[in-house]
Amino acid sequence: MTEDVMIKSYSHGLLLVLNPKSPIEDVLTTICRKFAQGREFFGSADLVLSIEGRKLSDEETDAVVQAIELNSDVHISLISLKDKMWDTRAIGQKERFYFDKAAENAKIIPRSLHSAEKVVSDTGVLILGDVPEDATVEADGNLIVTGIIRGHALAGATIGESAYILAGGIEDAEVTIYKTSEAFRIKKKKRLLSNENEMILVQLIDGQLSCKAYEQEIL
Repeated sequence: MTEDVMIKSYSHGLLLVLNPKSPIEDVLTTICRKFAQGREFFGSADLVLSIEGRKLSDEETDAVVQAIELNSDVHISLISLKDKMWDTRAIGQKERFYFDKAAENAKIIPRSLHSAEKVVSDTGVLILGDVPEDATVEADGNLIVTGIIRGHALAGATIGESAYILAGGIEDAEVTIYKTSEAFRIKKKKRLLSNENEMILVQLIDGQLSCKAYEQEIL
């Protein structure tokens, strides 16, 4: 197998055949690109997703679903892995959020950033984990972090003041939207995304960073 991802369709479902030798980041990038390019072809169906070719962790499986749904109008309701069916709302026993303004072709990091790691993207960024205190993430579009931001986070380098940052928590972090920066400390004890534990939404309003609980649709 030379391609990172092959997509096959069948009645009421999709089959992804993933190259076991490709880095997971390349696999996710290819999924983003293929579904963005084929948005009209795939339509807005509610589908079952089957995955073959490589063993995925819960976070990697979640990242695959996010890559599909962020770049198409498809909704994945069930995942078939090794003859087992998984409800997408229960992957790894954690709920997923769905934010309808997430940037198309967002760069997906299916883990926490490493110490001193720097991520720079010319699109939006979705991080399925934390941003440690000495790490940096810079997104030209919007930034979504399912864990806690403790380092430097920048969103909207290109799209400007309309960008947002959505995070599970912010602790002693430097947060920047476009050209406006501020130090934040908003500690969240719980990490799971649920109705009892809303996320934190940071936006630029009237030239100042505004922070509020995010309580839009939670799957």
